[in-house]
Amino acid sequence: MKKKASLADLQVRKPAAVAESVSLSVHREEAAAAPVGSTTRAPVKKRHTSVYFTPEAYEQLTELGYELRRKPKDLHQEAFNLLFAKYGKPQIS
Repeated sequence: MKKKASLADLQVRKPAAVAESVSLSVHREEAAAAPVGSTTRAPVKKRHTSVYFTPEAYEQLTELGYELRRKPKDLHQEAFNLLFAKYGKPQIS
C-alpha cells in the first residue's frame, strides 16, 4: 500500500506534481466513499405530499405493487401522470 503524501513531501515537490497528487487522492477518497455499484447524480428537487387512504384502498395498492413488482411511489407517479393527461397537462411526475 502506498503511503499518503505528507506536508513535508508536498513542499519539496514541483507544483504540477502536487496538483496531480492531490487530485488523485481526492478521486480515490470519493471512490472509496461511494457504495459499490452506485452512480453519483445531482440531487433532484422534490416536494413531499401525503395521501390518506382507507385501509381497503391501501391494502389494494400494496397488493397491486406486489403483483406488478413495483414500488408504491411508482404507482403514485403513474396515477398522477394519468390524472395530468386527463386534464390536458404535461405528464411530468
